[in-house]
Amino acid sequence: MELDCRVVIPSCHTGDEWQPAMISDFLTDFESTYGSPGCGYDLLGYSRGGRGVYLFAVFEPARVRTLAAISARDMPELIHQIRRFPVFIVHGDKDQRTPVERIQGMYESLRAVGCNCKLTIIDGDHFIIAKVLQDGSIFNWQKNAV
Repeated sequence: MELDCRVVIPSCHTGDEWQPAMISDFLTDFESTYGSPGCGYDLLGYSRGGRGVYLFAVFEPARVRTLAAISARDMPELIHQIRRFPVFIVHGDKDQRTPVERIQGMYESLRAVGCNCKLTIIDGDHFIIAKVLQDGSIFNWQKNAV
């Protein structure tokens, strides 16, 4: 896969969760070397990372341009706070961790509050990350979402 941008991939150990303040501190250090993107970051997260994307957007909205969540749990409590961002949700139709119906509900709720939101349901379970990244359309969407 070839990308024409810098990619930062934070990772959690089993049982850990993204901490928005830690990501913020990391980005501050990163920006001291590489500069800050003028228009914000395109965030993409898988599973707990998808929840982390939503949480970071609430914590540091000025640093965010787009949100993409793959196989992430629905977070209806954040809908009003993330609605201002373009959101791309990708989920497997056989995901046992978060049923696809809950994700469809989150998508519909985001659309109902005016969010520029896209939902793609693909054949697969929770572990669809390789298929999604290999396809590459999620990156094209992020480039053109705003």
